[in-house]
Amino acid sequence: MGLLVVLNELSHPALEEPSPSVQSGGAAIDGLVTILRRLRAHRPDFALITDAPLPLLMTHLCPTWQPDSRNRDKRQFLKQLAAKSPFTSITAHDDQECIQYKMKGQEARGLGAAHLVDGLGLSLNLYPLWDLSAVELARSVLDEDDEGALKLIEDTVNVKHVSTADHVEGHRSWLCQRGLQDLHSGVQLWVEREAHFPDLRFLPRVEAQIHGLQPLALHAVKRLLAAFQSAVTDWRSVRAVTGPTWPGKVTPEHEQRRKLCWFNDPATGRQELFDTHMRYTPGAGRLHFRWDATGEVVVVAHIGQKLGM
Repeated sequence: MGLLVVLNELSHPALEEPSPSVQSGGAAIDGLVTILRRLRAHRPDFALITDAPLPLLMTHLCPTWQPDSRNRDKRQFLKQLAAKSPFTSITAHDDQECIQYKMKGQEARGLGAAHLVDGLGLSLNLYPLWDLSAVELARSVLDEDDEGALKLIEDTVNVKHVSTADHVEGHRSWLCQRGLQDLHSGVQLWVEREAHFPDLRFLPRVEAQIHGLQPLALHAVKRLLAAFQSAVTDWRSVRAVTGPTWPGKVTPEHEQRRKLCWFNDPATGRQELFDTHMRYTPGAGRLHFRWDATGEVVVVAHIGQKLGM
């Protein structure tokens, strides 16, 4: 299942309530588009769930925004997103009949739905209250004990949340790695590689190698690739000249074996040296890579047995 992003209905006035100022409403829509574009860059498979049809909501927030020709590209983007993610009731979930979520005493259906589906809460940046990368909710659950008697269980939960582009970047690793457990074949992993590992680039020769991964090796490779993605994400916050800190022991090939580590890289149009590798188990699995400092990506050239074997 793709990532579900649920709009927080508490972060904007309902359709029957007064609209914000034109300036505030327009800025909120612009901010929303920026966030959604950032999310799409990390998770092209995400779908947006809103408490009202998106076009109606945009008109209510700022009546002059959609007719403005300067917003044509943004308007087209939202139109395409709405077609992919049609309006659906955020209360249409069987579990919500027995669960209630509240934020500071006010029912929070959208954020609660995001928690239920392990998704992402999204707020319009109209109020400082929502400038948070995680929101704490009070949860009440009506459950049966072993004897069939109903009891109320109350606790607090945290929901991953965004209201600015910076919040999206803060969730970058989670966005990329979420759903990896649902990839049960190398074919799936290859198809969805850009969604889960946006800072990794794979040479064409790696496709067949990933397709051929057996279940145990597939699990190990997914874990290793996710660790590489996290390493690049962490590096972006410090930008060390030496590059990312790799998630384990990196081994260079011996001098006499380096001749096996040259591969053609279509992105540069020349042979590149991939003489560093990390191992994975089971078996003697190797992942050969290099750090492309110009493109700020990890380039993967080989996944499989020891080169030359």
